[in-house]
This record gives sequence, C-alpha cells and structure tokens, in this order.
Amino acid sequence: MRRGFPFGMATALALLSIPVRAQETAGPFDFGTQDEAVTVIGWANFFPAVNTGYDTDVLLGIRFETQLSLFAPADVLPNGAVLEQIVFYFNDSSNAAAGDFSAKLCRTWVDSGTGANPGRDCPVSVSSNGSPGDSYLEALPHLTILYRQDIDGDGVSEIVSHFLQVGTPPHDGSTSIRMVRLRWRRQVNPAPAQASFNDVPTNDPAFQFIEALVASGITAGCGAGNYCPDAPLTRRQMAVFLAKALGPHWPWNAQ
Repeated sequence: MRRGFPFGMATALALLSIPVRAQETAGPFDFGTQDEAVTVIGWANFFPAVNTGYDTDVLLGIRFETQLSLFAPADVLPNGAVLEQIVFYFNDSSNAAAGDFSAKLCRTWVDSGTGANPGRDCPVSVSSNGSPGDSYLEALPHLTILYRQDIDGDGVSEIVSHFLQVGTPPHDGSTSIRMVRLRWRRQVNPAPAQASFNDVPTNDPAFQFIEALVASGITAGCGAGNYCPDAPLTRRQMAVFLAKALGPHWPWNAQ
C-alpha cells in the first residue's frame, strides 16, 4: 500500500487554526479600481537573509528562524496598486516579552541608471505584545506600490524592491510565521499638471482618466492636438483601446 504525507489534512488543520474575519473578503471582479483583491504569501516563502538555520512544521503550516529574522519577497502586486491592508498570521506560544512576534514591510532601492545610492526604509512595522496562541497583526498602510520612482527625492528615478521581514524570537519554535495576506486595489494614475489635448483642459471631469489612457499608450487622440471627447467611438477604435489596455497576447504561429 502506498503511504504518503497527508497534505490535505495538514492544509485543513492549518487553515482551521487561522483566525479570519468574515467581513474581509475579496471583491467579485478581477480588474478595475472597485475591486479589492487578496494576495497570500505563505510561510514557505520565508527564508533567513544569511546562511543560518530555520525550521518548519508542514503539518501545522509554520516556519521559524533559529537565529535571526525571516524574509520573503513582496513584489507581487501590480505596479501602481494601493496596498490597503497587511495581515500577518503567526503562532506565539511564548509568554516572555522577548518572544514577541514582529513584522515589517520594507523597501530597498538603487538609482535606475547606475545602481548607485542604495537606500532602505520600512513603511510598515507591527509587533505583538506577549499574547500567546494563534493570532494576527494588522496594518493599514494605504501605500502605493511603485517599482520605479524618485523615492528619495533626489531628482533621479530609482528601482524599488519590496520585501517582508518577520522576527520569531526566541528562535526555538515558540514563535513562528504562518502566512501574510495583502489586500490591495488598482487605481488610476494621478493627473499631470499640463493637459495633453487642446479640447480636454485640466478642469474637465474626465481629465485624469483621459490622461491615464495617454500615459498608458492606449490613445493618442483624434489628431491636431485634440482628443475629440464627445465624438462617437467606432468598433475599430474600441478594438484598439481594449487591446492596448488589456494587452492580450496569443501566439498565432505556435505549434
């Protein structure tokens, strides 16, 4: 008889032990600014930054660091998304203050042209307060995720990378990470100071949205520096708009 590890049972037990609030559910849509999507980063994505020890209990779905902190990549959201909520699920069986669980969302960056002037910050930081058992920590950062920006204000665009850092003292298994949940939504990019078209001034109600299409390369207007905002849209033009916006790619010549 073939014997194997009961992954189905392990998953069920792990999920049953995680507190989830019923009102925090994802929206029914895959796209659009009204949707609030959820991305989960599991314990298996966390590793020590240096070559030190860590341990895992697959049955319980937990991981802990035996010496320092655990890190996981967090560049999983669309560029320009708003990170509304971070929930860190963890287990803490230590009553000691030294065993408090800590968690951060951090960013590192370098100049996009040269790789010089590295920098780092952690805009989200939370910690437990001696509460043993299965629990969670919540942060509401309302943070826009941008992978290229002038993050340090020096006039040079930087490439930005995001990561999660969790501390599991006293590094003996009494404090461990289960998973992290990111709740986010898409947004329309901010309007520029100057208008791209003569017939869509900055005070036009649709100015921000039309400029977003221009910045995304979806439209170049109707010619002569105009957008023709009240002109009818043909099916041909609609096909161009939708194809550029959604970026569908089908390898027609694939074998």
